Amino acid sequence: MEKQKEKQKEKQKREKRGKRGQGEGSIYKRKDGRWTSVLNLGYEGGQLKRKQYYGKTRDDVAKKLTKAINDHQKGLPVAVPRQTVGQFLDRWLTDCVKPSVRPKTFVSYSQLVKLHIKPQLGRFSLLKLGPEDVQAFLNNRLASGAIRKKETDPVKGSLHALFNIFALFYDALWDRHTSGG
Repeated sequence: MEKQKEKQKEKQKREKRGKRGQGEGSIYKRKDGRWTSVLNLGYEGGQLKRKQYYGKTRDDVAKKLTKAINDHQKGLPVAVPRQTVGQFLDRWLTDCVKPSVRPKTFVSYSQLVKLHIKPQLGRFSLLKLGPEDVQAFLNNRLASGAIRKKETDPVKGSLHALFNIFALFYDALWDRHTSGG
């Protein structure tokens, strides 16, 4: 009798919450007591891509899931813990920069990323990249002669080019920060 009451209470709770619709993710409690939320990101190369979030309470995972759904609907990358700076910059160029700038500007940005940023910072984990890494990168660019200190050539190999590299990298990271990624 008592088991029936418990089952009825559980059923009422489920009915109150209602069933989640397509694309809204799922939330459930695991056997170990942790809560899990799962978001389907769609198919990539014939494989279903899913992102899972874990937490101690249902509210914790519900908040993470809501944020991920919002990012996914805006076309932003859902946070990938092992994403490198190179992977992030490639995606930023195609998703954020290409639709919003002229073709020549896009080519220029792509070259700055390919020739200057990715060779030295591309392998770093995006989450572990710190200000000291960026400063070391900028110092290395000046010291190596890749960027000359001459002010006579304003386009190629000057402090102006170093500033462009820094500004581009800053814009990419700022876009990531403001979008919550």
